[in-house]
Amino acid sequence: MHEILSVGFLRIAFFGAVISALSTSLISVFIALKKVSYMSEAFAHMSFAGIALALILGWNINIITFIFVLILAVTIGLISKRFRMEESNITTIFLSISMALGVILISMNRSLNVDIAGFLFGNILFVSMGDLYYLIALFVINLLFIILFFKEIFYIAYNEEIAEIYGINTKLVYLIFLAVLAANIVISVKITGIILITAQMILPGMTALNIIKRVKWAIVLSALIALSSSIIGFILSFKLDMPSGAVIVIVMFFMFLVSFIPSLIKKKETI
Repeated sequence: MHEILSVGFLRIAFFGAVISALSTSLISVFIALKKVSYMSEAFAHMSFAGIALALILGWNINIITFIFVLILAVTIGLISKRFRMEESNITTIFLSISMALGVILISMNRSLNVDIAGFLFGNILFVSMGDLYYLIALFVINLLFIILFFKEIFYIAYNEEIAEIYGINTKLVYLIFLAVLAANIVISVKITGIILITAQMILPGMTALNIIKRVKWAIVLSALIALSSSIIGFILSFKLDMPSGAVIVIVMFFMFLVSFIPSLIKKKETI
């Protein structure tokens, strides 16, 4: 651990991985309850076009990609609500179009000296001090979202019709949720990459809900799972010379498998 913290770029990468995992874990439980993991997968792939656009324009990747994904997220939400179309179908269409647009934009400028694979699969060395500030801001945003909209998102996650009966503006809250989800995808994508970011978004929440059903405590447990997974995964990747994002996701998946043990024990006791 001392070896990691004593080297500047490794220290930044380590804290980036930890803060990213903690941030995404705060909304992971609601992603699992709302069953919108496909949405985080879609946003991750949509971000590819935003990244390509930012690279060609030479503008800030985080800002441009967030604006791009946010516009698509709001568009998907409005279309599905306004025209009563299946949200998953609309999302799939925009996912495909975004990936196609990303490929076209990259092919338009072959002189780009950028590691595209790093964005697809993650490269912890991409994380800069500026990215740490973005990640800290993201953590604060997620925390405020949970504190301010806990009741609203809780009802929406379980039953939107009941939420509307209680006077909750489901459309507005859901759009805010999509915006927060988009921000998490865009800012954290450098850690695990477009391909693996969905696992980081969903695994802590699903693991926590396997162990405890009370949502508030599940969020706390989700954060602990994400924190421990990121620390263990980063150290293992450093020792074994493997990609940090991929190793962190594997550790999260292992914890997910372990979370089934208590329910298996209970079933054996009842037999």
